[in-house]
Amino acid sequence: YSYHWDFGDGSSQDWSAAPSATHSYASAGVYFVTVTVRTSDGRTSARSFWQAVQGATGQGGRTSAPILFEARANAAARVWAVNPDNDSVSVFDAAMRTRLAEITVGSAPRTLAQAPDGSVWVVNKGAASISVISPTTLAVVQTIALPRASQPFGIVIAADGSAYVAQEATGNITRIAANGALGAGVNVGANVRHLALNAAGTQLYAARFITPALPGEATASVQPSATRGGELLVLDAGSLTLQRTIVLQHS
Repeated sequence: YSYHWDFGDGSSQDWSAAPSATHSYASAGVYFVTVTVRTSDGRTSARSFWQAVQGATGQGGRTSAPILFEARANAAARVWAVNPDNDSVSVFDAAMRTRLAEITVGSAPRTLAQAPDGSVWVVNKGAASISVISPTTLAVVQTIALPRASQPFGIVIAADGSAYVAQEATGNITRIAANGALGAGVNVGANVRHLALNAAGTQLYAARFITPALPGEATASVQPSATRGGELLVLDAGSLTLQRTIVLQHS
């Protein structure tokens, strides 16, 4: 067999007997890679896949999630997970796969993120608060109160230590300083949940759990729309101004 690689950035590797290839991309992005296999009698078969490439700094984008992987320089990595039905967070040794601790936080924790100083911030939807956990003592060292009944959900923390928190009930996205002080906010509409930052930290993405109904959604004939439906909001991470709304294709 011989193999040909198209790396999706205008470069390729010519036919070779090696079934694997190594390629360095000049810039971050998502690339459509295709490998073609040729048999000795000339028959070919191709397979393609999408390859995501992070920035040159090695820091990819950040997203809100209920599970956090913590890489540590001089110790085994750890995995953190929220327990929404037990108002706690569990910490596991990733190498031994043993539970190190279960830490009580606020009511109905939903997501968590790690700050540059190593602390883990846990968003408590029911308690409308954020529990800050020390990575050393594995105990809550600070509780940040959010507006009552705001139902906070997603959180991402930027490289400078500032956090962004989405509040599902009120539709607000609030910036919080590294010391826990509440800062500027913007209302993007109800049912906003998960957040993400791009690798450069310049754009903030927000997704809704419940999005505007499509025409005919209550009937058997849903009418696709270019302006209504699933939404991904793109905001300037500095000013929190809305840059554009990406409407997801109707499925």
